[in-house]
Amino acid sequence: MRRTSRPSMTDAALIDWTQFEMIRTECAEEIGSIFADFVAEAPSQLLALREALAQGNAAALGRMAHQWKGSSATFGMTAFAARLQALEQAGKAGALPPAADLDAAQALFAATLDALYARHPELKAA
Repeated sequence: MRRTSRPSMTDAALIDWTQFEMIRTECAEEIGSIFADFVAEAPSQLLALREALAQGNAAALGRMAHQWKGSSATFGMTAFAARLQALEQAGKAGALPPAADLDAAQALFAATLDALYARHPELKAA
């Protein structure tokens, strides 16, 4: 994934820690592998969004943003999920966001991972 500058937000603004801890507790034995799979899929998710944008396919962009939004919200990644929701809504409306919106989403994802790994470094090792 391309690196872009990270937004300056507190981890509480990025992550719903109550939601994250709930899923971490419910999936205690598997959380490392589940989260690792989620993170491993991120480059292909972002690439798919960029391809949909390049092809002018707003509907596909909206569908992909919707799917990634759900997974992100499950992990309490609220700010990132909100960014994806905006992309989803644009796609559903037949509008294509500027590429800078995808760059901003990528930077927000990276900042969110940084915050998660800072509090739970064991996830990075999974």
